[in-house]
Amino acid sequence: WTGISFHLTTLTATEFPKPLTECGGRPQLNMMGILVKEQMQTGTGISTGARLELLEIAAPRHTMVQSLFSEVEAKNVRDFVDARKDNIKFYQTLHSYSQLILMPWGYTYENAPGYEAMLSLGERGNDALYAVHGKFYEVGCIPCVLYTAAGTSLDWALGVAGIPYVYSIELRDTGSYGFLLPPEQIIPTAEEAWAWHEVAARQIIEEFGEKM
Repeated sequence: WTGISFHLTTLTATEFPKPLTECGGRPQLNMMGILVKEQMQTGTGISTGARLELLEIAAPRHTMVQSLFSEVEAKNVRDFVDARKDNIKFYQTLHSYSQLILMPWGYTYENAPGYEAMLSLGERGNDALYAVHGKFYEVGCIPCVLYTAAGTSLDWALGVAGIPYVYSIELRDTGSYGFLLPPEQIIPTAEEAWAWHEVAARQIIEEFGEKM
């Protein structure tokens, strides 16, 4: 539900990308992705004016949605998490591509609360991931390894829902195939991602198992 528009949520008119190629490039803008992602804001980041400017450039024929959580997809995620947030200790979205393990914040370079604990888990999981097929994923906050991205569900999950371990993993590859990953790489990608999640699961059980 954060969609394929992850990389475009904070772009302005002058930064809007040129049309992309079919092979390996990121696809054309997914309007629903932007609308839902921008609704997950915590009150910081991209302004309403900037958001509407981008939407007008990206999809002038679409109706603009300006209120937070106006879309059913965003509401469903919010309501599910809100009802269980006292017991949810780990929140993660899974995307492709770029081979990244991303953490909050997205809207600023400042370290988020619990940054060191999230980084430690991210790096230990990444060691396990690398041991499976030798693929390197970079770990860090969203602007630290990618670019500033306001309105992400990661910022909402940590800043509003108060979930202590929050991540977004961008799977293979780094651009050679992009979203058109060859079939023979799908299972290896799942295997290395599973290794990361095993480390995460053990961490959450050890840290919170007695309290949940």
